Amino acid sequence: MYRIGHIVCFLLWALTAQGQANLCTPPANSGVGGFDIVGGINEGCSPLRVEVINTSGSTNVYYDFDYRGQDLSTLKYDTLSKFPLFANTVARNYEILQYGKDASGKAIYACKTVSVRPNLQPEFSYSTCNNNLLNLIIPATSANNFDYYTIDWGDTSPIQNVSALPFSFSKSYSTSDLTRNIKVQGHNTVPNGCAPPPFKTIAMDGGGDVPKITSLETLPGGKNVKLTFTGQFDQHDIYQREVDKSYTYPNSILKSNPGSITLPIIGNKANCFMVYRNPGCIQLSGEACTISLDSIVPNGPFENIVNWESFVIGGPQLILQTSQVNSVNYKLNIQEIEPNTIFNRLKSLAVSPSPDVITKCNIKYCYQVEALFSGTWGQSPWVPYTSKVLSEVKCIDRKALKPPSIEKTWVTVEDETLIKFLYTNPVSWPVPIDSVYLYEEKNSNTALFSKAVNIPASPFFEINKNTIDDSYCFKMTFKDKCESVSQFSDLVCTVNLKENNALLNWSEELPFSSENIQSYKILETNENTGIESEISNFNSSVLSELVDLSGFDKEAKYRIKTIGDNGGESFSNSVEIPIDVLLFLPNVFTPNGDGNNDLLQIKGRFGRVKSLNFQVLNRWGEVVYRSTKFTDSWDGIINGKQASIGTYFYKAKILLTDGEELIKSGSFELIR
Repeated sequence: MYRIGHIVCFLLWALTAQGQANLCTPPANSGVGGFDIVGGINEGCSPLRVEVINTSGSTNVYYDFDYRGQDLSTLKYDTLSKFPLFANTVARNYEILQYGKDASGKAIYACKTVSVRPNLQPEFSYSTCNNNLLNLIIPATSANNFDYYTIDWGDTSPIQNVSALPFSFSKSYSTSDLTRNIKVQGHNTVPNGCAPPPFKTIAMDGGGDVPKITSLETLPGGKNVKLTFTGQFDQHDIYQREVDKSYTYPNSILKSNPGSITLPIIGNKANCFMVYRNPGCIQLSGEACTISLDSIVPNGPFENIVNWESFVIGGPQLILQTSQVNSVNYKLNIQEIEPNTIFNRLKSLAVSPSPDVITKCNIKYCYQVEALFSGTWGQSPWVPYTSKVLSEVKCIDRKALKPPSIEKTWVTVEDETLIKFLYTNPVSWPVPIDSVYLYEEKNSNTALFSKAVNIPASPFFEINKNTIDDSYCFKMTFKDKCESVSQFSDLVCTVNLKENNALLNWSEELPFSSENIQSYKILETNENTGIESEISNFNSSVLSELVDLSGFDKEAKYRIKTIGDNGGESFSNSVEIPIDVLLFLPNVFTPNGDGNNDLLQIKGRFGRVKSLNFQVLNRWGEVVYRSTKFTDSWDGIINGKQASIGTYFYKAKILLTDGEELIKSGSFELIR
């Protein structure tokens, strides 16, 4: 039957959605069973008894005489009865399932359907008005499979015969009555033993199958609605308006039979709908309007904020007669979705935004606002109505939610083997952080470098790298207590400093995520005091500078300080420039006591000298003077006597602090 078929389809859809297969469609690798119903009966009136005969060839079979699509483990089975009794008070279909195993042990299945009605009443609809008008429709549906039909109008007029469907007729009575007793009956040429239906008492003013919007649901994406309405088996006019506009009778948007239709939403405001029909007097469904569910926002680990818009009740709306929304009551449908479980709950709504306290913050939550519109339509007497309105379903998967990245990160070099990556906690994110993850990026490849849990008040990572060789780039994510992983922060890189022949060159890297480079400063370290001072300041376009090394004796040390346009500071690695050792000896020595050039002493720059072995030799290669200190000098005396004038030779063997050995030799003239 028409209505029963829809119920069965819905049931099977629900079971299939849970991953269960309908056994009337045999599973793969199964066999085909078989049975007959004696007399080929596939329909009848309640109580109906049929006889089942097994034709499968197997004796190991069972039956479920009211199969509803469930899986094998939940079947109600009968191995003995061949005479099931079907008794019901409403028309419905029964699915008979045979299942078992053949001789080889393979599962077998077979199904047959029996339609059972309580009596000979066909499917029909009606509506009344003014106490004297009755509109009756007998549709051409699968349930109405009789040979002909009769109508007793409940007055003195003769019984009306109907031989073809669909049938529609408006009966105008000569007298006005509050109620009438009518009977619509189906007949078969060959009687089947079904009882005639009883008379039906109907109200004659606004009774029957008047239009009713049973549900109005905004579909996913928020661009369309599904309008479901009931009414007589006839076409109805559908009217639609934006909430701040009026209906334009007689310009309906379409005509439709009762059921569900999908319609586009007009504009960006709430849309309202009414269903209209006039079989001789006006019928309205009453008005229902869309409800908007705007967003679901996490607020801490155990609360979601539901933002929605309630309907503002306005004045009456007119389509020849008046319809007025009197009240709207709201509730919130909530689904908590875990991998193997779906839990449904319900809560009342009053105002927006509405907080929803949750117990688990790492699962998926789906929300839908449900509104019950109550109102009246017509003129005196007013006809009450109710309609259910559903918003679009919106979900928040707390685990899959992508929090925004940490906005402020920066990186700086601490020494030649240590980098510090610093960041600030995302104060705008309401859920506490569980852990943070540091990633290194090199040659466009990203790899996890480190993880930190229990974030300190001043959060940072310490990274061991050879900071002299190269620049290093990092970015980070965090995971909150709900297991949501944030987006990556912006990439930040250390500034790398190199030196070649006193020319400093530094890389053009951005060490800050939330600001641009304003300037570079060259910092120089005093080799005696260790105090660092700024010697140069450049704008962000300058990436090199030649430095003066003349003021250093041992080693010059420099690094770059990068200044951001929001006050950020980051330091490069340091470069240490060794100062060359310089030795000077005069080529003439005059130890004559005149106070001028009387002493032979090494002059120069000795900051990097660790040890000295200095010798003076005569022309025969004999050592006449030796010293291990730069402060020593030779006065030209050999063994208490003045050295002879002439040519002398020297040899200086020097060991530097870095282990390098220098040898310097030459000659000078001794003159008196």
